[in-house]
Amino acid sequence: RDYYPYWGVSEWIDIIVMTSNTSHCEMYQAESQNVKDKFYCTKVEYGTEDTCTDNDAEWVAQPSFGKPAPLCVMSQTSRDNVHTMATNNYDQESDTTDADFAMTYAHVNLTLDIEPAAACIMRLRYNISTNDYDGWDTDFRWNDEVSPVENDPLIDIGIGQDLEIDINTAQFGRTFQDRTHTFSVLALPDGVSESDTIWNVNVRGKRGNIVQVNPSLEYDFVPKDAHFDTDSLLHFQWTGSDNNPQGNDRNNIVQTEDPNVNYPITGLDKITMFADEDVLPLSVSGDATDPELQDTDAYYNHPLISIENTGTYHYLGTKNNAFSNRAQKGTFVVGSGSGSTMLIVGIAGGVVGAGVLGAGAFYAKSAMGGSSGYAPTAGPANF
Repeated sequence: RDYYPYWGVSEWIDIIVMTSNTSHCEMYQAESQNVKDKFYCTKVEYGTEDTCTDNDAEWVAQPSFGKPAPLCVMSQTSRDNVHTMATNNYDQESDTTDADFAMTYAHVNLTLDIEPAAACIMRLRYNISTNDYDGWDTDFRWNDEVSPVENDPLIDIGIGQDLEIDINTAQFGRTFQDRTHTFSVLALPDGVSESDTIWNVNVRGKRGNIVQVNPSLEYDFVPKDAHFDTDSLLHFQWTGSDNNPQGNDRNNIVQTEDPNVNYPITGLDKITMFADEDVLPLSVSGDATDPELQDTDAYYNHPLISIENTGTYHYLGTKNNAFSNRAQKGTFVVGSGSGSTMLIVGIAGGVVGAGVLGAGAFYAKSAMGGSSGYAPTAGPANF
């Protein structure tokens, strides 16, 4: 919160603010560089107009981006510093909380109008606040001796004995994390029309067991379980890291008989989820020959395909699925008829910004959208 809206010039175009206090939304939107000019000093060591001009420097205006103000919505509620499950406690249409408090993965659904681009950047800025002092009226003038808080204070609650409170003042009211992701926006391939439905099937999480990846989550597919139609197109892609202490990240997908087994179906004549020509590259993440998929790239991008027959299909990843440790599994239910769900962009965070400068690729359509029914569907954001 203390770092947003940015008081100086930024290269980031604001898309959405997810906040626990929507009473500040008008201020967030009015102060965004999307709609408001920002200023900088020609001597970079000075950050205010007075200090800049008092030191024979020029206070220069940087025009706004000329974009719409960012969306601003109530965020979902999760346990402090745990970036996985959250309560579905907000209804966008009625602007009220949901009494059910159903648990889901923290995310928001966005409609982004983006032209094809070789590389785009999305930043998730996670800000944290405390109510131990008035953060809106407390700034640098309240440092040192006049600070309302101190490191590891000793407090007597009335028992005649001090208790030490574990406080690090550097962690109060600050940007706690910045997470930046790159992706590409691709033109539709030949033979694919604007009316076709495209599902992006990806991988989320981190390699390791539940203890090693905390406070993140273990590898899993997204969407994990989905309903779509035979005329829907699937875009399988995943990425990973070659520097993970738990072993190089790799992913793959194979069909299973049901979600409670850990052995894949064997025999091309029995694999009904994919066409024969797609089974091999999806099973070995492109061109791997190593059983643990270590001799292929971390990123794999499969051409658009469809599942031609109706039915229920179960699948898993042999690299990361480990019984009693973690399950990287999913289920597709395929029906007949016309599908309606398009690209889903999942975001967990506080302030989201994007800039055109990848690790992922999405196909551009003139009207992209989607909603899983879990999180606020924020609507169009035209940038």
